[in-house]
Amino acid sequence: MTLQSPSTETKACRRCKASEHAGPLYPIRRNFLCGTCTRDFVETKYLATFESWRRANLVHGKDTAQVLVGVSGGLGSTVLCALLCNSHRATNGKAPKPVAVHLREPRDPVTGIANLQWLHETYPELEIVEREPKLAPATSDAGTQTDAVGDPFADVLAALGTPTARDDLSWIARHQTLSRIAQELGCAVVCTGETSTRCASMTLSLAAQGRGDAVVRHASESWHDSATGIWHTRFVKRLLTSELIEYARIRGMYVPESGRRPGEIADAIDRLTIDYFADLEPRFPSLVDTVSRATDKLTEDISTGSTTACTICGIATDPAAPEWATGATIASLGGDSPLTQSATDLCYGCMSTLRDARTPMRNPSTAPIAAD
Repeated sequence: MTLQSPSTETKACRRCKASEHAGPLYPIRRNFLCGTCTRDFVETKYLATFESWRRANLVHGKDTAQVLVGVSGGLGSTVLCALLCNSHRATNGKAPKPVAVHLREPRDPVTGIANLQWLHETYPELEIVEREPKLAPATSDAGTQTDAVGDPFADVLAALGTPTARDDLSWIARHQTLSRIAQELGCAVVCTGETSTRCASMTLSLAAQGRGDAVVRHASESWHDSATGIWHTRFVKRLLTSELIEYARIRGMYVPESGRRPGEIADAIDRLTIDYFADLEPRFPSLVDTVSRATDKLTEDISTGSTTACTICGIATDPAAPEWATGATIASLGGDSPLTQSATDLCYGCMSTLRDARTPMRNPSTAPIAAD
């Protein structure tokens, strides 16, 4: 996808009617807006989601003093962090204080470094915690850690046979890591920067990967991690990716020349769907929004404390294991020692992720957490 640059044609802002001679115009949902109106459009969309969430949490008596923000240095998470910081400043600290967590697994170090530096300079009061995802020992039925030692997260990813499998497990690791860090820091809420376009692409890729049960976690506006008691929200979900790009350009963030990360090819299902919706978005923005909004009407029934919960992601397992997994143990899917868990202790998505592991993993059934 080629990102649209500010218009060079003679036009006027659709909202305030300011001429382009007063400044560049930006394409927002088939309209051209000036920089001020573009910024106002994005911030208004964010505030509508944010205030709706905040009122609901206050009614239920939940602590919203601070929220944890997962920051990769990409545009979505950087814009989200900036918007939360603006809210905290504008209300003299009455709005939740954002605490940023940067997980050190950069796909695009150029974007990541540049935008993290921008956050440091623009919001010096912002605390940015540096962590790495790491696999933890397995837990017993009573919830206590066993003596088993998990593999380093990088080794587990390297053992997986396809880019799709690596992307899949990386998502699980990131969000479980953020949940556990939120517990450590006393945050009841984790915020991530997925846009409407990104959530629509995840909905399609999850269906293709056999992870339909995980759509609520991956793509809805809000979901509850029952294993940790942490809520996950997406305050910029009502915005398209192109709108965040224009906002980032106005604010002076680093914007890459193309939608794909440098050197990256579409070699995984998730990346193919990202490209698909990026091409669809300029022509049919309402269609992208419709796909994204549909996920908010879904519900998820998870029993992570039961024996029917997947030992990796926590999604309820399917009693009818696929034919290729019948009778298989986790060890035969990649481990080098017999483990008591069977393939039926995994959901279909995790079975698919692990089935093509190229090298043995000592304990692939453990849950990713943050390193100290």
